[in-house]
Amino acid sequence: VEEAYPAPADAPAALLFTSSNVLQIFFTFALQLLLEEQGDECGGFTSRPRLFVMGTALFGCLLPVLVFNGKPNRSLAERAEGEGRLAQSHESDSPSHDEGHHAA
Repeated sequence: VEEAYPAPADAPAALLFTSSNVLQIFFTFALQLLLEEQGDECGGFTSRPRLFVMGTALFGCLLPVLVFNGKPNRSLAERAEGEGRLAQSHESDSPSHDEGHHAA
């Protein structure tokens, strides 16, 4: 949501939420097929259903986070705004050159 800073955060958050719900429908049916194929036995660490869940978590969640190289737009804008306010306060604190001279 940080990447969409000038826009409100509602739209990208809603898109992420909706797309995750749609993908969950597909994953539910895919995992059900894998579990039915496995039968009644409890699969080990390398069973197809567990590999599916771990692969989905690794490639769908962890990998995008690790390779993401975006700019923190909101933080940069807030920092620039803070620096602008600081510069304005310094300008108002310094005396003007014309204040010390009075017209005769």
